[in-house]
Amino acid sequence: MVNPCMQLSGIMRNPETKRQRYVTHDEYRAAYVVATRAERLLIQRLKVEKPAIV
Repeated sequence: MVNPCMQLSGIMRNPETKRQRYVTHDEYRAAYVVATRAERLLIQRLKVEKPAIV
């Protein structure tokens, strides 16, 4: 399904590429520990989003 607003405005989506690898649990934990409160909230939100949205 195409977003009609995007279609009418002529704006093109950015090209997307597949991930090369997934973040390990240890990498996730290390980033989470040093993140600010706002960054932690963002990390938690992105973690539960649908893959197509992120």
